[in-house]
Amino acid sequence: MCGADLSDDGEGFWGWLVVIGAHSTRALAVGVMYSCGPFIDEWLDYFDQSVAATTWIFSLASLVMACVCKYVLA
Repeated sequence: MCGADLSDDGEGFWGWLVVIGAHSTRALAVGVMYSCGPFIDEWLDYFDQSVAATTWIFSLASLVMACVCKYVLA
């Protein structure tokens, strides 16, 4: 990084690397969670339940992610 001291403690190179890694992990987790949407029709037929009963798991997963995210990324 143009002569940056990589052994520097604090908000140097490694701090930014952790920030980028944390946000990349969050983006991938949200992407994987919401990419299951096309399977809802199949799950409705397989479980023989209503849309509300089948998709509550997505709401629960979003709630857990929103509540836990601020502690994990802190």
